[in-house]
Amino acid sequence: MGSPRSGKILNLHGERMVTRNFEPGGRSWSQLKDINNALNLAQENRLNLLLAQCVETAYHSLVNDYKGGELDHSVYYLWLEHTREPDQG
Repeated sequence: MGSPRSGKILNLHGERMVTRNFEPGGRSWSQLKDINNALNLAQENRLNLLLAQCVETAYHSLVNDYKGGELDHSVYYLWLEHTREPDQG
């Protein structure tokens, strides 16, 4: 089994980010739904998933504030570009 860095999914999404192709494959609203389902299950089992909470906040912003819900979830890359600090390039 290869490393995660050489995986087919990462290569596909990496190419989409580089070419800025965000046509729907896995829509962002679906990704947000899945994250929320995982967080609800974690809460029911008294688990605190801090990183998942950060991802949920980001996807919530992407879907609701940046109207990215119908785009492929790799559009998260553009959300990162738009929300980074101005002095970061």
